[in-house]
Amino acid sequence: MNKKKKHFPTAAVAAGAVAAAAVGVAAVALSDKKNREKVVKAAKSMQKQVKKVVSEIEKEAHIAAKNAEKMGDKMAKDGEKKLSSASDTAKDLANKTK
Repeated sequence: MNKKKKHFPTAAVAAGAVAAAAVGVAAVALSDKKNREKVVKAAKSMQKQVKKVVSEIEKEAHIAAKNAEKMGDKMAKDGEKKLSSASDTAKDLANKTK
């Protein structure tokens, strides 16, 4: 099946907004230039980590969706085999009773 990869932009936007808000509050609250630079550096590092986590979540969700699809396909094939077998059995019984 041809399916598009799903993204989770809400999580990324929320994480970015939290990081940006933290940087803004910290920068305003801290008047010392060195402290501001440390806060900005820490926020950038945190933002990179959040992006990695969101990316990993997207990968895991994509893998889980593929596995579920494979499992569904297998269940459908198994069901078809059982139905075919039951149909053959019913035909045999019908032919025997004629």
